[in-house]
Formats: sequence, C-alpha cells, structure tokens
Amino acid sequence: MSGTKDAQTISKPAMRHLEGEFMLLMGEVLKHGQDKYGAENWKQPPLNDQDYKDARLRHAFKSGADDDTGIDHLVHEACNCMMEWWHKNNKKQTLL
Repeated sequence: MSGTKDAQTISKPAMRHLEGEFMLLMGEVLKHGQDKYGAENWKQPPLNDQDYKDARLRHAFKSGADDDTGIDHLVHEACNCMMEWWHKNNKKQTLL
C-alpha cells in the first residue's frame, strides 16, 4: 500500500458533513414508531417501498410539526426515504 493517509481517506464517506441534530431527530421519529408499532416493524411485510413512498409524499406536502410527534415533517420524510430505500434494497427474491 502506498500514499499518505490523507490520500487513502479521499474516497471514504465524509460523515462529518451529516447534520447531527437532524440525525438525532430522525432517531426520535424512529423511537416514536418503535413505541407505537414495535421495533423495526417497518421492515416487516406487508409493508413495502411503495407504502413508504406514499408516506414520504404525505409528509412532503405538509409543513411545520407533525401532530403526533411534534417533530418537523421534513424529518419524518427523511425517515420514510430511509425506509423506502431499505425496502428497495432488501426485496426478497421470489420463485417464479
């Protein structure tokens, strides 16, 4: 292996650019969902990426705080983006 440590980190994700407060709020939304529906219930069938796309769009067209959690709809939308992404990337292969 050659080069400097700086050169080796250029292609790694720049995690320092993530907004910490926003990530904490996402955790609060996910905790609320866990308390209300069960831990990681969003990964379980019959829920799928389309369900979370619909939820994401519902939050996208609202502004201010969600009535249920008091957390901004943008944070809920981000959580739904994550859930939609997870479902798209974790679809089970079905036999034809």
